[in-house]
Amino acid sequence: MSEIGVPLALGGVALLAAAGVVVSRSGSAATRLSVFDGITLEVEEKQADAAEGAWSSYAELYLPDHAYEAPTRAHYRTLAGNLQRTARHTTPRTQRERDEKARMERAAEALFLFADYVDSFRSGTLPRKPRLLNAGDRVRVLGRVPLKGMEPGKVYEAHLTATAGGMATVSFRLVDSAGRASKYGTDAFPAKFVENMLTFDEKKPGFSLLVERIAPIDLGG
Repeated sequence: MSEIGVPLALGGVALLAAAGVVVSRSGSAATRLSVFDGITLEVEEKQADAAEGAWSSYAELYLPDHAYEAPTRAHYRTLAGNLQRTARHTTPRTQRERDEKARMERAAEALFLFADYVDSFRSGTLPRKPRLLNAGDRVRVLGRVPLKGMEPGKVYEAHLTATAGGMATVSFRLVDSAGRASKYGTDAFPAKFVENMLTFDEKKPGFSLLVERIAPIDLGG
């Protein structure tokens, strides 16, 4: 038995072995029972299929070191961020390229939505509510500059620090066009203060830091 095109032992959303695929009806939507990222949940087949298809289509290309691991929310969000960033920086010239860009955008959204759905079961938090940044995560400044030392539209990599008293802080290093983080960064800001500015929604108004990538080093955690 396989899922998203690879054996379950190698990756994919693992279905409950004892139950197989459990299909029920909720209104007009077919659902199935799945185990993902350590939690058992009932999910719409259409939603699960979209996320699994996105992982199957793009994981090997954009996350080659993790493509055959059983994906977690971090895997899904990292891949989604990579797809969004690639699509955003792509200028299609043909209909085929336009179709592929649209496909990548749909795949990214499907991955984000599934990860959000799992979050809602794990913690009861509202969908698309980011957790505190991990070292190596990357954010893009949306709209007006939220923190001193940043520039609109620029991408920054998060670095974790702490005060002498042990308070968690975050500083940011500018990422250049080659994807490398500068050795020089902003001042350190209280982590809780920064957390209130994080978003996965690019259309969010006001002061926001769009989470573009969850650091691959944190995958599986």
